[in-house]
Amino acid sequence: ETEKELMTMRIIAFAACLALASAATVPDVALAQDAEPAQSLVQPITVYGDIISPYPGGMVSQGSQAGFLGNRRFTDIPFSTLSITSENMENRHSETLFDAVRDDPTIRYQYTPGSLLENFHIRNFTYNNNSMTLNGLASMAPVAVTAVEFLERVEIQRGPTGFTTGINTGGEIAGNINLVTKHAPLDDVTRLAVDYASQSKVGGHVDLSRRFGAAKEFGGRMNAVYRDGDSWLDEQKQTRSLYALALDYTTDSWHVTLDGYYTKDEFSGAGPVIVNGRGYRGAGFPSPPDTGASAKGIFGEAENKALIAHADYQFNGHLNAYVGGGIARGEYTGYIGGGDFAIADASGAGTLSLAATNTWLDKKTMEFGIRADFDTGPLRHRVLVGGATTTVELGAANVGPPGIPGNLYGAMRPAGPLPDSPSEPGKSQRHRFTSWIAAETASVLDDAVQLTVGFRRQQVVLDSFNPNTGAKTSTYDKSATTPILGLVVKPLGEQLSLYASYIEGLTRGNVVPLGTTYVNAGQILKPYKSKQREIGVKWDSGDFAVTLAYYDIRRPSYVATPVSGGLLMEPAGEQKNTGVEITAFGELPYGFRTLAGASFSRTEIVKANNGLNEGHEAHGSPRFQASAGLEWDVPPVPGLTLEARVFHIGSMYGTNANTYKIPSSTTADLGFRYRIEQFSVPMTFRLSVQNVADKAYYSGARAEGVFALGIGRTIKSSLSFDF
Repeated sequence: ETEKELMTMRIIAFAACLALASAATVPDVALAQDAEPAQSLVQPITVYGDIISPYPGGMVSQGSQAGFLGNRRFTDIPFSTLSITSENMENRHSETLFDAVRDDPTIRYQYTPGSLLENFHIRNFTYNNNSMTLNGLASMAPVAVTAVEFLERVEIQRGPTGFTTGINTGGEIAGNINLVTKHAPLDDVTRLAVDYASQSKVGGHVDLSRRFGAAKEFGGRMNAVYRDGDSWLDEQKQTRSLYALALDYTTDSWHVTLDGYYTKDEFSGAGPVIVNGRGYRGAGFPSPPDTGASAKGIFGEAENKALIAHADYQFNGHLNAYVGGGIARGEYTGYIGGGDFAIADASGAGTLSLAATNTWLDKKTMEFGIRADFDTGPLRHRVLVGGATTTVELGAANVGPPGIPGNLYGAMRPAGPLPDSPSEPGKSQRHRFTSWIAAETASVLDDAVQLTVGFRRQQVVLDSFNPNTGAKTSTYDKSATTPILGLVVKPLGEQLSLYASYIEGLTRGNVVPLGTTYVNAGQILKPYKSKQREIGVKWDSGDFAVTLAYYDIRRPSYVATPVSGGLLMEPAGEQKNTGVEITAFGELPYGFRTLAGASFSRTEIVKANNGLNEGHEAHGSPRFQASAGLEWDVPPVPGLTLEARVFHIGSMYGTNANTYKIPSSTTADLGFRYRIEQFSVPMTFRLSVQNVADKAYYSGARAEGVFALGIGRTIKSSLSFDF
């Protein structure tokens, strides 16, 4: 009965949103005499009131938030970045980050799509979605899985971000994904959409925004989504709910925002699998199972909610101050990552392992700072001084049945009922990150030469608790400083940008386990730093752009060093990742648009424990990846656009010992959209087919010897109305 009541409430809420949107015909408010709209209300409004409009072609934006450096155009950022627009996500039928970031050639999945965990590899390093930022604020993004319909942009910064975003909960140095929420533009938005995805998933989306006031200084935007039905995965049913509200107050001096969201994702009946080959000793890795292969009888649920506020005050043309903060809670239960199938031989025989979790995270964050812009002679200075603090408390418990014999190419079904999720656990950890930051960008010749220098002083405190009694069991408290040095030179104005940068990533040190033979057992090790050097070229014709980057990242790893009396655990190992990335986007002649890229990389284990695997490539690290998307506006049929995308993942070693390789794969998507404007209400019909050939493939590595499967053929369609 409770479940029926919840379903009824969801349907009523969604119907109310549809009714509100269809009835919303708020007239433009007449401007007071001599009043003009605030100049910062240029579409689209972003979190700091700066202008970041889409680049020609609409697939990516002109720039992104460079962490504490603020919003900058892509030619002014001394790093490799890519910023995916809401228009691109809508045209691609993106539902979660799995869909939104596919166009980035440096990114691969860690989990099979269809699970409720969205973790990635960026530049062949692990990136956990708990490390994302939302509107630049740490830990405010959803955990486990992220709906994207309420987002204006998905901004990707590749490589370590120790200065720009600071140390994250997971301590990864791969890069950062920043989510930017939609706010009300100057023009009203009333958009309704219905959609369908195979096998039988049906849903709807409402996007409604209005501005009010004599100068339209008040804005509000609402997004609501509900989907339900059978997915592309065999026997899996999915349900998704999203409700988001964004308010803002914008004048010449003030930009104040308030964002709130609630998301809930569920699956039942079956879940995806990852293939575990740690115990496999064959010469070549077994081929992947047919697309749609699933572990039957499992379920999962992820729920997220947050409230975030930000205020920016412009004292004059040279000085502004900002403060922001938020609270969020994420929780997930069930078999959210799917099943782990350990193969024993080439026939696919093996054992299915399942684990139900009950995990929660309570998150609080705050940031503040002052930005100053002034000249001294020919030099222009942009100075930032600020700070930030983030606290994350969490509890986790897991339970699972014994291993279930089966076959990767056949039955993966438990013989009897599975254990339910454990009850909500007590707090087991508290993470506290505090940082102080100072930076300056000095430029000359109308920003033709820009030099950025700065540092971030960070303190990491990790408290561990007994989840049953609440008693504190240990404390980790260490500090470190990470710098930044970036140079941008524009010899031909905005058309050509040359850059070089040095930045460090910060990872909290381990606590050497007690009860071991290490001579420093129990010691809290200092945070260790990963170092990146990057150079690049960004060329911008105004309609078409190409970026080229070379990077060198060196990350320490733990080794056991022989010393007098035993072994010393220390971060004296090293992995080196080097690579070249090229990305192209924008408009081409004859009605073509593109977003394409390629990544050439090489990983090397430089130093390891007792020299083991030194000189080898790191597991799960393809040397070559590429993606290419092309759109064409068909001249004889106004409003018709054809779409095609191709994705390639190169072969990769399955283990650090380089004993076998995972084969390369190439898949393709096709689609079209047709916009009809002959009627009073413009409408757009979209149709896309992912993985047209329904090709089975491995999409990335979860861990050494553990691999995710790619998405099977999925047909998606939608019809949207712009009132």
